[in-house]
Amino acid sequence: MKKVLFYSFTCLPFLALAQAQVQLNPVPARIVGQDISTQSAVNMVEGREFNSPLGIAVDTTQNPPALYVADTGNNRVLGFRNALSFATGQKADIVIGQMDFLSSGAQGPFSGGVRNTGLAAPTGLAVDAAGNLYVVDSGNNRILRFPTPFSQTNLFPDLVIGQTSFNTNAANPGGVSASTLSLNNANGIFQAYLAFDATGNLWVADAGNNRVLAFRQADLAATPPVNGPSAFVVLGQLDFASGGLSSSAGGTGLNGINTPTGLAFDQGGNLYVSESTPQNSATRSRVLIYSPPFTTGKAATRLLGVVPSTVVPQPLPVSEQQFAPSVGGLFIMNNGVGVADTRYNRLLVFNPLSQFTSNVLTQQAQIVFGQTNFSVALANQGLPEPSATTLLGPSAVAVTGTQLFIADSGNNRVLAVPYSANAIGSASGVLGQDAFNFNAPNLVEGREFRFTAGQNGLDAGIAADLTSSTPHLYVADTYNNRVLGFRDLRTMKAGAKADLVIGQPDFQHTENNYPYNDSNRPSANSLHNPTGLIVDTAGNLYVADTGNARVLRFPNPFATGQNFPAADLVLGQQSATAPPIRDASAATMSGPYGLAFAATNGLLVSDVNLNRVLFFAGTSATFTTGMAASKVFGQPTFTSSAASSAANPELNRMNAPHHIATDTDDRLYVADTSNGRVLIFDRAPSAGPDPRAATLLSGLNNPRGVFVSPSTGAIWVASAGANNISQFPNFNTLIVSSTNSGAFAPTAVIGDFAPMAVTLDAFENLYTADGSNRVQINFPGLTTLNAANFVQNQPLAPGVIASIFGFTNQFGTATASAAAPLPTQLANLQVLFNGQPAPLYYVGPNQINFLVPMNAPTTGTADLLVMRADTGQILGNFPVPMNVASPAIFTVGTSPGSGQVAAINQDGTLNSQAHPAPNGSIVSFYATGEGFVPNAPPDGVAATGPVPASQGLNVIIGTSGFVPDANITYSGLAP
Repeated sequence: MKKVLFYSFTCLPFLALAQAQVQLNPVPARIVGQDISTQSAVNMVEGREFNSPLGIAVDTTQNPPALYVADTGNNRVLGFRNALSFATGQKADIVIGQMDFLSSGAQGPFSGGVRNTGLAAPTGLAVDAAGNLYVVDSGNNRILRFPTPFSQTNLFPDLVIGQTSFNTNAANPGGVSASTLSLNNANGIFQAYLAFDATGNLWVADAGNNRVLAFRQADLAATPPVNGPSAFVVLGQLDFASGGLSSSAGGTGLNGINTPTGLAFDQGGNLYVSESTPQNSATRSRVLIYSPPFTTGKAATRLLGVVPSTVVPQPLPVSEQQFAPSVGGLFIMNNGVGVADTRYNRLLVFNPLSQFTSNVLTQQAQIVFGQTNFSVALANQGLPEPSATTLLGPSAVAVTGTQLFIADSGNNRVLAVPYSANAIGSASGVLGQDAFNFNAPNLVEGREFRFTAGQNGLDAGIAADLTSSTPHLYVADTYNNRVLGFRDLRTMKAGAKADLVIGQPDFQHTENNYPYNDSNRPSANSLHNPTGLIVDTAGNLYVADTGNARVLRFPNPFATGQNFPAADLVLGQQSATAPPIRDASAATMSGPYGLAFAATNGLLVSDVNLNRVLFFAGTSATFTTGMAASKVFGQPTFTSSAASSAANPELNRMNAPHHIATDTDDRLYVADTSNGRVLIFDRAPSAGPDPRAATLLSGLNNPRGVFVSPSTGAIWVASAGANNISQFPNFNTLIVSSTNSGAFAPTAVIGDFAPMAVTLDAFENLYTADGSNRVQINFPGLTTLNAANFVQNQPLAPGVIASIFGFTNQFGTATASAAAPLPTQLANLQVLFNGQPAPLYYVGPNQINFLVPMNAPTTGTADLLVMRADTGQILGNFPVPMNVASPAIFTVGTSPGSGQVAAINQDGTLNSQAHPAPNGSIVSFYATGEGFVPNAPPDGVAATGPVPASQGLNVIIGTSGFVPDANITYSGLAP
């Protein structure tokens, strides 16, 4: 029997490994604007922010009481353990509906797809007497119960109402019945709330079925829980099978309910139901009051909010008697009913029912919060910023003994407000924002973007400044009304904070035209929905200030490094402070969007609203504020603005052009978005009147971004509708293969969600602003393999010797190798493994051999980056899958992983057929990838003595079975 020595490398002299070349397309490697690649929320999400919170509940079964907030836009519920003592802006203690605090997608996406128990647009919340949380999961037409969330490790529901299982989510499955719900439709989700009566029955606003349902406490308490329980009472309909609108609702009728929203019970057991009419309705929302006992089809006894009149005045007056259309939740304060009068940006509180006047239809509110009096309804009281006493679209209120918690949805926050018998005070704390005067959705602190807004908002701009020795990156953060500047684009990482902000005084403000928050009050410092960006040869930044209908120039922003700089040039308007004139002319613009410089003097500006591109002749030194353009593309004259024919768009007409680009031969490239094409105009500065495009790229789906490589002429097009970025050959190649249709095949396609803007840096790395509210950086691709066997798709592990492969000469032309102690820099190259410099064995034009650091992760992925040490240029970046071990044995020859094992006989000869190991002798062989080894020497340093492996080893030689443990004389690091 042979005895065995098993050595695992941590450091040995360089071994010549076979060269290989792997050709890869560029792949997404790094993101900016989000903390992780799967995030897509507007701005930053980490667990202390809200996006349109619509529901709120206090759990008084705990001491101190806990607070739950339905963070509707982030598809989750956040839980705060202590509702009475929290710090402004603090992070939640638990999250429900998502796998972690960083995720926000509907259903709580995870690696396996979607979660059946995840949430989609939760609205109403309620806590029962046992501390169980009920959540109206509006996007899934159901209510989920989460048992005592703060005492659970796994936050899964144990009961579903409205569905028979957690796997379905259709409205009214099988038809309207006592066990179904309808909580969303084609127009979006319904804002629906919950309430428990004194006996523990659950009452539900079934908004889509225009009714209120009651579920028995006994049915909810069944053990084990029975999904899909049936209601025992319905209000607003005569039976459980009906769900239509009532002709008597919306006015003075007491029988029907149209779109119920809020529910509340007072101390006498009276039920209050708010009825929400459409926002543009001529009728007001109402509150219906039902007195016990409750029976199916029972009519309300009284109303709030209705003023009898044969003529409805327009606009509807604001008063203490009536509500706006679209009322939110209800609450009980001092036994009087409170109403979240959402569209009037206020809370109203009425006397207790016992103090109502005899008028059945209406009463006068006694307290108003959010406005200075009962006759105004201004958003945040008409102030440019919110405060501790203002509201914007309040949706729901929860009450403790002395405090109100207000879901101030439009301000994306929750206010903690003390109250007394006769008044509501000023807020004492805020959640979801870092201060009372902030209100952006989610977290804003300078490391996030908001490229999306509503159904139609999908806008961004991006530009690399290569005029400085340190290349900068500018990003138009459109719906945060600012431009963020990153000082060194080579070192940008996920979650990196910007170094400079333009358009705002700091990184937390987001007002349009700060400080006024008024679209008619621009200034030289302010922005309103900026998009296109470009940098001139002097480092000056030009910004298409789309919402203000102008283009601004900011003198070399990084030269001073000051936030909120002032522009020194205005194009498209006559001054920096005049309200915008949007009529078409040579000196005015309506929606400037894309920007590009001509190689010979001139600036080109696309005007998305007027379906044209303007050319301003001259240079940065000769441009003057308010100057007129000298050429127009896409229109016959400067005063025309019609969109091109949809059926057969002409080559000299456009429809909503977005970003534009130029090449070194002065060709103009226009993303003619609504026509699904890119128009290419030859010699733009010298074009004649009403020029026609020389050729086009057709068949594109909502192209919004275009950029042309100044070194290769390759054309990059961001197609938001196709969710990809396509590369096309340069213009001369297109002309050779020209087709009348312009249907050219791309030379490369990179997938990305709704890309909007693209640019390249000096190293041809691709930067894309996309619909996930992030900037994605595409570096050249890499392949990583275990150096002992080159097996594809095998994870790496701590301490493994690995090889990196790239394109031909991707890593330069130098070749170098090293022996122990291994350097972390070789031939001017570094490998960073999760940010830590890795020891290097060998560097070649397209292969690098390195040692994975011993403290590398053992799960998930690690960030692998290859860079030039002197310039910081990133040569490749890729996520590497990791495991606790990645075992492989080195072999002899030029094909790692095949052939004879690399083994040394006891006499020091290389084991081979010519030099076999004698029976009974010791043979040593070498491997890598056993994983973390305790007490290992520093990375790259050879062991000076035995360092045994942490786990035992099984060895088979021939067909005789396992080598006995006693015959394995050593297993560990190679000394």
